[in-house]
Amino acid sequence: MKCFLNSFTLVFCAVIALSAGVKAQECEPPSVIFNKSAFNMFNFEQENHLGDAMAERFQRDFRIIRDDEVNSQVRRIGMAIVKHLPKSDINYEFFVVDLPEVNAFTMAGGKIYVTRKLIAFVRSEAELAGIIAHELGHSVVRHSAIDSSKLFKEVLGVQSVTTRKDIFDKYNELIEKRRTKTVKIGNSHEGEQQLEADRIAVFAMAAAGYDANQFSTAWDRLAQTKGKTGNWFTDLFGSTKPGEKRLREIIKAIKTLPAKCTEERSSISKNEFEAWQSTVVSFANLRGTESVPALIEKRPLTPALRSDISHLKFSRDGRFVLAQDESGITILQKQPFKFLFRIEAPEARPASFSPDSKSVVFNTTTMRVERWDIDSKKPVLMREVFSLDSCWQTALSIDGNSLICYSRRGNLDIIDVATNDVIFTKKKFYVPDYFEYFLWTFAAGEDGEIDAFQMEFSPNGKYFVAGRVGRSFNFTTYSSFSQSAIIGFDLINKTEVKLDSDLKNIVSSPFTFYTDDKIIGQHRKDDDKSGIFEFPSGKRLDQFLLRGETFVKPHDGEYLLVRPVSNAPVGVFDLKEKKFKIANKKSALAVFGDTFVAERKTGEVGLYNIKNGQLIDAALLPDSRFGNLRTISISPDLNWLVLSDRSRGALWNLATGEQTFYLRGFRGSYFDPDGRVYVDFPATKEAKRQIGLMDPSSRQIGALHTIDMPNTRQFGKYVITRKSNKTEKADDKDKSESKDVPLVENPDDFAVYRNGTLEIRDVSNNSLLWSRAYPDEMPRFGISPNTQKMTLVWRMSSKTAKNEIAKSEALKSLSQKMDDTDDDYFVQIVDADSGNLVAQTMIETGEGSFAIDDLFVAGDWLTVKDTRNRVLFYALSTGELMHRFFGDHVAVNLKENLTAIENIAGQVSVYDLSDGSKIGEMTFQTPVSFLRFSSDGKRLFVLTAEQDVFLIDALKFRAANRIAAN
Repeated sequence: MKCFLNSFTLVFCAVIALSAGVKAQECEPPSVIFNKSAFNMFNFEQENHLGDAMAERFQRDFRIIRDDEVNSQVRRIGMAIVKHLPKSDINYEFFVVDLPEVNAFTMAGGKIYVTRKLIAFVRSEAELAGIIAHELGHSVVRHSAIDSSKLFKEVLGVQSVTTRKDIFDKYNELIEKRRTKTVKIGNSHEGEQQLEADRIAVFAMAAAGYDANQFSTAWDRLAQTKGKTGNWFTDLFGSTKPGEKRLREIIKAIKTLPAKCTEERSSISKNEFEAWQSTVVSFANLRGTESVPALIEKRPLTPALRSDISHLKFSRDGRFVLAQDESGITILQKQPFKFLFRIEAPEARPASFSPDSKSVVFNTTTMRVERWDIDSKKPVLMREVFSLDSCWQTALSIDGNSLICYSRRGNLDIIDVATNDVIFTKKKFYVPDYFEYFLWTFAAGEDGEIDAFQMEFSPNGKYFVAGRVGRSFNFTTYSSFSQSAIIGFDLINKTEVKLDSDLKNIVSSPFTFYTDDKIIGQHRKDDDKSGIFEFPSGKRLDQFLLRGETFVKPHDGEYLLVRPVSNAPVGVFDLKEKKFKIANKKSALAVFGDTFVAERKTGEVGLYNIKNGQLIDAALLPDSRFGNLRTISISPDLNWLVLSDRSRGALWNLATGEQTFYLRGFRGSYFDPDGRVYVDFPATKEAKRQIGLMDPSSRQIGALHTIDMPNTRQFGKYVITRKSNKTEKADDKDKSESKDVPLVENPDDFAVYRNGTLEIRDVSNNSLLWSRAYPDEMPRFGISPNTQKMTLVWRMSSKTAKNEIAKSEALKSLSQKMDDTDDDYFVQIVDADSGNLVAQTMIETGEGSFAIDDLFVAGDWLTVKDTRNRVLFYALSTGELMHRFFGDHVAVNLKENLTAIENIAGQVSVYDLSDGSKIGEMTFQTPVSFLRFSSDGKRLFVLTAEQDVFLIDALKFRAANRIAAN
């Protein structure tokens, strides 16, 4: 894949005869003449295998849209261009993928991927054809195969490849050894490959009947070169930008086309193309096609586990409420209080109602903007917004017309959603220093964004105001203030709004719009100056003090939502009486008049009276996908399932589908051999942290014992505590640890000490099983599922690892065979009940070419999940790496010597561990949340994100494979 190989490309010389193959008044693609020095070890069939290996590795990072209507036009355009390329045995395939960038890319073997955002970006079929032709240019010149050949040769020392298995094995070896060898790269290599692909694209698209000039307009808009192409003078002084040079070369290639080549001869109509483009942009069904051979039973979890509501909001007229969770947005009617419809939007940022209360607007983490009409319950606007720079922080105006992007270059851009034009830029609005940039990198959420600024819109959507606010992080506090990092903007007139100096001190602290022309907030310098101010003059209208991180003024009523308050995540402040009326245990809460809406313990949404706290009405939300699960366990016989997210947990009888227990959230879970369940209930104001026991057969639940030790977590059958052996300063903690060190446990409240002790206790009675001090370096660890094995992991450079290796001749011998030890791992497997050593081995990483995400033991197999989307199987008895598979979720069947692995989202393959052969495949409509084989090895349990349970006959895969072999 070109994106993959950009960082280690190589010198490649190929001559494209730009005009020799073009006769007068004819339009033929350029001849491709390979230089003999361009080494390529792959024939066409082998290159197709290489492409398959690349696809398995990378397709977990994006979602392929498997819909004929969506893919039809990309496939039609691509194949029309392929007809005008030199004949080859490359198996060209075309895919539309859901990625948050305007891009297209190529993998070996003719796999062409076009992002949905790119399709939304182009303005004609010809523009799209030019980009697809460019990717086909890479493919026909076989750039990926040639680049890979050099890497295979120089890193692995191989001159040829043979079978599909051989190619997959060597590709895995390349992943493991990539950093062991420096491959010399020509400075101009990547640029030359792009220019070669551009030249081929110009001729091929023209030959297919497309206007080649539209390729240059697409590139000009994408690269934001604004028509600049540079010249010999700017080239001489090195001031021509790469994008400008590419534009110049594209235009030059277009000018060499005979007149006949510039005649547009075939394409669908503009209206047809725009209709298809709209279909692609609005396509929401990312479900795969379900195919589950050997299925015994499928059933949903009933009732489903409801995700926490993260965001609640009333419409401006008070008629509607939106309730947003991790997977979507639910719209409710207030009177009568009932469900209206749901928008599946797992990547949506907090949604809002439009100023006229007729629609819901939101943007996603990928800068996609949607507006849904409430009456029709359908989307009326879907736009894929594109920014040349990635954004530290985004905000969508309440009418959905403008998207704010605070870019990683420090600029503040205001983008028109409908046209994708940047209507305003504040260059170098705020440029963080190195220390702050470092903190932001670690503080960024799952969507990659941070809260660098408080960004607010006036209720009518006219004004936008942003101010730099100091933020607190778990590991330190860093505050900064800059008068220049404050802005007011009139979105209607597209002009900056001058802010009074006192108002600047308000908007650089928590604030919100009180009305369209008033702001309420906390003064940055002087608490006594806090209150309500006229906007934008800054005239004080009222004075009072509030403290909080965010303020929200409801559309109706004299209240203010303050988050957090001293004893709760949110409080409702009465602006007339100047006191708090209520506080809520969850941050999600909204107010309209004297009514507030909040989530109930049952998972319902309740309407309440602010004055007396009485419930007015409640509405049940529809089922949704799983949120972030804290723990999940299944009984060995696959008859019982227990799981929990942050707030709620439940136990199901899988034989009947009945939910036996519905509980508050817990962390950690374990089924004992008798089917009883032990769970870790966190502390509340009413109760201490406790280990609870659930007995499904008797339907009884109770508390066993409290947990009062810090840095303690339940891991299956065990409760593990990490203790420091000395009082350390923060600076004395192990600075060598990095995020790629294996970390099975959640680090949020589980500190790591350099000089510490591990205490292992039995979850059932809290008895101490064993304790061990590690004065040199505490290990990272993992508990293997359904076994009593514990893995302890150190870097080979650690003193502990060196001492242990020195005691063993076998380990010393193995260590001497490893090229580098500093980036490798030393692993001990101990009996978790006694602490006795079971086995120890080392894992070579090719000078850090990969790192370990997770690992566990099953029989003689040490199973490792790495950072390259792979599952590695090592034989503990020999330390040898036996198998490599691409994927993530994994289950091992020791009885039948099988493994099941989710290769890409929703696709699970079954492999025979005796030889690594693939013997079965299943596809599910949504990604997999959990995989496990029964203790007898006969059945496979699969739980998907949609909360569907699948029970599968595991033995039929091997039987079917034997029949096929015969």
